[in-house]
Amino acid sequence: MSITLTEEASQAIKAALSERGKGIGIRLEVSFAGASGLSFRLEYADALLETDLCFAHGDIRIVTDMKNLAYTDGLVLDYTESDGETGFCVHHAEPCDECGCGGT
Repeated sequence: MSITLTEEASQAIKAALSERGKGIGIRLEVSFAGASGLSFRLEYADALLETDLCFAHGDIRIVTDMKNLAYTDGLVLDYTESDGETGFCVHHAEPCDECGCGGT
């Protein structure tokens, strides 16, 4: 069971945490977005909660609630800067075949 960070995401998280000056890592929140599937949100994590799982990537921690495990296992967190768009992107390492779109 895992969440993977690309090198770009790792560097962006390190920079954001350093600039903020506090926090233990990044919290990955999952919510349902109707017919479009799941929605992922990143926030700073300042502490671990009793129901949290923590995935360590070197000195970076990705924190999520245990109830999200079925939805976060196998996720890849990436960071891109291109064509005026900058930000994090969450996708599955293996595309799903449930909807036929070839992605998640």
